[in-house]
Amino acid sequence: MERKQRKTSFIKNITISVLWVTTPAAIAMILFREKLPPMFAEGFIAGVIFGNLNVFCVERLVKSLIGGADKRKTRAAIASAAALAAIVSGLLAGLYYKIFDGFGALAGFTVVLAIMMAQGMKQINKLKETEK
Repeated sequence: MERKQRKTSFIKNITISVLWVTTPAAIAMILFREKLPPMFAEGFIAGVIFGNLNVFCVERLVKSLIGGADKRKTRAAIASAAALAAIVSGLLAGLYYKIFDGFGALAGFTVVLAIMMAQGMKQINKLKETEK
């Protein structure tokens, strides 16, 4: 019997990949905290969390902007834009109050973006293969 191929969303693939990559990295950073700059591990974890939230909010914003101009989609677009502003505010507040290290947050955010690019390339290659 053939297994059904489950379709997962692009964002869900990114989130799963980010968790698989960053969880061991975050655990290693916490274990070897004394060899890292102060608050780097916390910054890395915060960067990963804010990066995932950013990807999710951008997806919702794009879907609501592309989907049409009814009232519900306009509200969703405004809410997504407000959520993006809240993400930026959270990052800036964490840096201002020295809750985490800025370079750690940058590293975590960059990991999310790199995984998003890798997943995008994987999707493009799948589409190319199905066209042949």
